[in-house]
Amino acid sequence: IPGLLKYFDQESIGSMIAPKPVFYSNGAEESKAKIGPGWINTEDGQETMIEIEETYKLFSSSYVEYMEHPGGHEFNNEMAAEFFENYL
Repeated sequence: IPGLLKYFDQESIGSMIAPKPVFYSNGAEESKAKIGPGWINTEDGQETMIEIEETYKLFSSSYVEYMEHPGGHEFNNEMAAEFFENYL
């Protein structure tokens, strides 16, 4: 939704998905190169995920994971396939 981050922070948006399993990945170079939406940039990605994980702890059967991969804003087939295999 365009402009959503004007009204909500990343933690709030990410927490709204709970308790459904979710996997966030981000390219290590994404925010440095100013490419892609920068949903969770490398500078605050870990802090953002700690707050989202706190929401997920309220649900005993939930799963949330964040992983940073080399490169920019791109899809990582290997990580996605593993998540899909386990949770879909």
